[in-house]
Amino acid sequence: LDAEAVLARRAAFRPSPGPHANLGVRGEAVWLHVPVDVDATGNGRWVFEVDHPLLDRIDLHVVTGGKVVRSVALGDHLAFDLRPLATRSHAVGLTLQPGVAHELLLRVKTKGTSIVPLRLVKAEIFHAQEARVQLGQGRGLAEILAGRKEVTEGFHSVEAAAALARQLHLDMPVTQALDA
Repeated sequence: LDAEAVLARRAAFRPSPGPHANLGVRGEAVWLHVPVDVDATGNGRWVFEVDHPLLDRIDLHVVTGGKVVRSVALGDHLAFDLRPLATRSHAVGLTLQPGVAHELLLRVKTKGTSIVPLRLVKAEIFHAQEARVQLGQGRGLAEILAGRKEVTEGFHSVEAAAALARQLHLDMPVTQALDA
């Protein structure tokens, strides 16, 4: 199905019977529908976020006046530098005309569990919160580096710390759950 075909069937959408944001393990794609009424007094700048980094592919379609006005690809299949926003989660800035009803259609396809926590937040609030998260991650990396011999014995250059950070990232074990 494409977004236009899904729009024609919007009356068929039902609330998910499972726990909040957990759609379970699925072999097929799932479509989600989110109606959005934007306050007439706002500036229209929003960030839409799917706060689960392990989703393979998310196709977001913004619908206004019954027509798809914007489509954006998100998901961990995209190289980080190709993402709409350089954040840990899947996020995109949206301009939604104030005082107008909009709809968001999402097509989510992933190999693992479809956990899809959605959030639409004012852009300035999102960026402030994301800065705090990234600061916390930086502090965590600093604590890891502080415990390493290379750092505590005087190798304090930025280049040495960056090289060590890359080494730590590459040396961390990666595990993956497989469907048999």
